[in-house]
Amino acid sequence: MDEDIIKMVQDHERRISALEDKKVEATPARFRGQSINEYLLETKASGYTEKTVACGYYLEKERSAESFTPEDIEEIMRAAREPVSKNTSEDIRRGMKKGWVMEHDEKKAGRRTYRITAKGIKAIESKFETKGDKSEG
Repeated sequence: MDEDIIKMVQDHERRISALEDKKVEATPARFRGQSINEYLLETKASGYTEKTVACGYYLEKERSAESFTPEDIEEIMRAAREPVSKNTSEDIRRGMKKGWVMEHDEKKAGRRTYRITAKGIKAIESKFETKGDKSEG
């Protein structure tokens, strides 16, 4: 019986290690040590909604943030010396309507938090080339 438990634990360890290795591989190399300015230029994000989504993804990948708030986006936009939207929450809602952002279940200081969706990651990685509607500022 002890041998079965040892084998089961070893199997779990092997599977966890494999998953951890895949997670590291899934993080694009371009994030490692890249500044937010370089990243925004690379993504070709234009307009507040695209820049908001790109900044959210940058926070998730470069800073290992589980989620982000509108204030987090505003802070990183200031760090990038980019104009800050007058209504970041609305930019996030626009991203949600496009399927690029989803609400996260945790709260930070009582505030809603958000994550980038798989569709949002595809939009970012395609440099937002599937732009159909440019109804934003």
